Amino acid sequence: MTELYEVGRSDEGEPFLIMEKLEGRALSHLMRSGEPLPLEQSLSIAMEIAAGLEAVHAAGVLHRDVKPENIFLHEDPDEERTVAKLLDFGLAGNAEEDLLTEAQRTVGTPGYMPPEQARGVDGLDERVDVYGLGVTLYEMLTAALPTEGSTGRQMIEAVVKYPPTPITYFRPDLAGSVGDVIMRALSMKREQRQAHARALRLELARVAESLRERDVLGRL
Repeated sequence: MTELYEVGRSDEGEPFLIMEKLEGRALSHLMRSGEPLPLEQSLSIAMEIAAGLEAVHAAGVLHRDVKPENIFLHEDPDEERTVAKLLDFGLAGNAEEDLLTEAQRTVGTPGYMPPEQARGVDGLDERVDVYGLGVTLYEMLTAALPTEGSTGRQMIEAVVKYPPTPITYFRPDLAGSVGDVIMRALSMKREQRQAHARALRLELARVAESLRERDVLGRL
């Protein structure tokens, strides 16, 4: 998440926020080439965003719009590395809030929201963001979305009615642990997904560690 340093009012009574200055680009910008991102990089980004979601959820807040446009890749000069930051909490709220606008339309981004959010039901929980992150990771690795549709309405209908396209359709090489973790996060029934962001992060960490071990052994 972006760091918030101070909230207050100026001498003239105007409200202000002092936030962390970010240097870099949005994940969506990095994905504009239409080519899948490297597996190691994709897992690293997903784990950092999952860690951010853990903090958000611990505060009782759901983001409800996790997608590449809302993920910023910050070039951190202190840590000398790129750090993934979760931005844009415009749709954030607690689990008790209704997801419908005054016009009674579903709030969220078609293609990245799970069936329960697409239907505009009450009682959303952390698994709404698990799904959004799962879609984002799927897209990083395939340059495609797990559901198809030419319009937002078609995407919403597809997400509600049909299971997501298996990631192995685009990436047969991801059969096994990587694909299994991602497809579990994309389960139509939320009780079949990882229970929370921490569970997803830990599963991804185990996958990443297994890949590193396999790579090391392959060099011996």
